[in-house]
Amino acid sequence: MTKSIVLINEEQAKAFPSKEAANDFVTSAEGDDRIQSITVISSAKDLEDYTISGLVDTYNNFSKEPVKKFPSKANGSQRLYGLLTELTKEGQAVRKDTIVDTTPPTPSTRTKRNQIIKLLVSENPKTQGSASFKRFAKYKDGMSVQEFIKVGGSLNDVNYDKKKEFIKLVDPS
Repeated sequence: MTKSIVLINEEQAKAFPSKEAANDFVTSAEGDDRIQSITVISSAKDLEDYTISGLVDTYNNFSKEPVKKFPSKANGSQRLYGLLTELTKEGQAVRKDTIVDTTPPTPSTRTKRNQIIKLLVSENPKTQGSASFKRFAKYKDGMSVQEFIKVGGSLNDVNYDKKKEFIKLVDPS
């Protein structure tokens, strides 16, 4: 899967009611199922969601002269937008696929101690007799992450088991 960047000018951007609508339109127009997501950029402000390392990686993907870092996120946004604009003026590609993941982690994906554990497996998937087998046996469907930690589990256990889809976490209602 790749991410793709599409540069549109401000006049084109005005045709869409929102940035999300522009992204949806361009994504459907692309029709390439290998593309995970598309970022439509009509100003440097559209790069605000990028991390500094994401800006560097994306800049280096488009530039003939790579950089090691930017002095600030604002500087990186301006330089990347300037580079993309310059490439467009020179008649070069306005769309370029990149494997750079520029999406910062969202706070909602962080494990919270008050979240409720739901078991997704009927049997303990760990190797019998191992320490992780014993800790996994401490999970009870409906217990909170905090309760699991109190009985001897850890956040690392929770995060690993969530990643492996042995459990899922839900916010308390």
